[in-house]
Amino acid sequence: MKPKSIISYYSLLTGLIALLPCASNAGVRVGNLSRSYADSYNQVNGLRMGTVAGANASAQNQNPAMPAMGLIENSDGVNTAVDNTGAVIALPIRVANADLAKRIGLGETVGRVNMGTLESCSRIYPDGDFAWDTPTAGTGAGGAQTCIAVVEMRAINTDGRGGDTVLARANIAAGDSIKCNISDFPEYSYTEDAGKIEFPADREPTVDDVIAQLNVEQKQNAGIKIAAGAIIGGIGGNMAGKGERGSDSLLGTGKGKMQGAAIGALSGAAIMAGNTYAGKVGGDVILSTGVNAAAGGVMGNIMASGNSVLRIEECDVGGARTCLWGSVVKTKDWSLTDADGNLTKTAYYNISTGDIYECDNEGKNCKSKNLTNIVLEGNIKVPSSGLSAKDLAAIKSNSAGLYGITQTDRSVAPYNVSDHGDTGMLAKIASASVEDGMPIRAMVPGVGNKTFGLTAEDWAQYDKKGLQVWGRDYNGSAYALDKAEYSIDNFRPLTIDAEDGGIIDISNKARLKSTLTGAGIGGAMGGFVGYQGAQSDIDERWVSAVREYKDSLGKVYCSTGKRYLGRYNDTLVIPQMSEQ
Repeated sequence: MKPKSIISYYSLLTGLIALLPCASNAGVRVGNLSRSYADSYNQVNGLRMGTVAGANASAQNQNPAMPAMGLIENSDGVNTAVDNTGAVIALPIRVANADLAKRIGLGETVGRVNMGTLESCSRIYPDGDFAWDTPTAGTGAGGAQTCIAVVEMRAINTDGRGGDTVLARANIAAGDSIKCNISDFPEYSYTEDAGKIEFPADREPTVDDVIAQLNVEQKQNAGIKIAAGAIIGGIGGNMAGKGERGSDSLLGTGKGKMQGAAIGALSGAAIMAGNTYAGKVGGDVILSTGVNAAAGGVMGNIMASGNSVLRIEECDVGGARTCLWGSVVKTKDWSLTDADGNLTKTAYYNISTGDIYECDNEGKNCKSKNLTNIVLEGNIKVPSSGLSAKDLAAIKSNSAGLYGITQTDRSVAPYNVSDHGDTGMLAKIASASVEDGMPIRAMVPGVGNKTFGLTAEDWAQYDKKGLQVWGRDYNGSAYALDKAEYSIDNFRPLTIDAEDGGIIDISNKARLKSTLTGAGIGGAMGGFVGYQGAQSDIDERWVSAVREYKDSLGKVYCSTGKRYLGRYNDTLVIPQMSEQ
């Protein structure tokens, strides 16, 4: 399921209103203001300066008895004249110039205008509203009087009773055209009702328009989002931070906890800042990547998979800043011979399981034995953490030195896979020591860690020259030990297994690889989901905006008289007047 933005889905057209100021002179609201008003406003200013007579439309705007549709009775101009017999005759169309109307009524031809000319003008659209007047819009605006169509912009059913309301008017010369858009109509012709509706947008919204609007919405309440991200990230970082020694609290104020909180707060704030200021697509990708990477890391951590690592803690011992924790024990010599040097027993080390067997000098009557500082034949030392892969390979390569123990009589014989395959391979012990007393808690200062933790095999190959064993109290503080009694050879490091710790334990380095793997997978999938989700959001908003735009076009239309010319944003063409 794709993620949804936390920002409310406002209408694109409504949102765009807030981007730019509306034209204060016109007092109208438009779905978007992507157009330039320059041309129409130059025309309007010219009209206001008297270059074009605008009294006609102004007078029409004040006529409260004006029908919603049909022929307009214009107070500036005449519809009748007196012929040469003195009879009153109806003119085919209104004539703005009363003197011209009088002369045409007497049968005169003034210039090229006569009664036939007026009849030809009226026949363009018999149910239209035509006149002989000055064009106020179109390419002929402000020119000489000619055959014009009075085009009205109307809103459908604004009163809720089926009546349409006139919003603006324009005189368009025959053969000329006008776009049914409020900006193309003379501003002075706007009625009071023009300020009561929201006009459709100038054009169908594009995907880029949607993205621009979503980018604006993405930045809304940026400060609150960043602060929230910092708080949530800080809490999560504190929970994941390393707790103080002896504390199992989920939250804490220790150094490790506070470092985790600081890192989490910065990360949360950075993710939300990226989400806010990177735009819709980039922001959603950043947010989804960050959130899913964190979730994936937590899931990888919960899975608790990984190799055991040695426990290395912060300390302050002799200038060292890290210490390897473990235990140390006193030892005493253990020998295979009696006081006279006669061989009285043999001992074997199970390279498969780490078990030790002490047997008689013939390899029989074997019993388990606890030995330390073991050296195998071939001068191979066995660290407390176990043999290295290199030493194991060397031992296995010498088949003559491999033995096995039988389960029945507990005797040792040369290794045979059919007889000893279930019990493992044994190697003969050349020398060893035995523990003298109980192990005590200890630490070794100066042991550095690795990115993914120090393993037992790493410790087996570690250069231990110069390392000293210190005692460790229950608080994890160091105290000095007798170097002669407690040597580095008798130190046994503590390990951290992937299963150790709580359900979520970011500080457990044994889980680090699985944590990072989970974070990488989660982040990659989150980024993809975020991108897909952002694109889907854009597509949905664009489809919705286009539908809203197309629906809005049907609410406003242009007409002349009773003739429907076109809906909003259509280009209206008034045909040429036919020749007489």
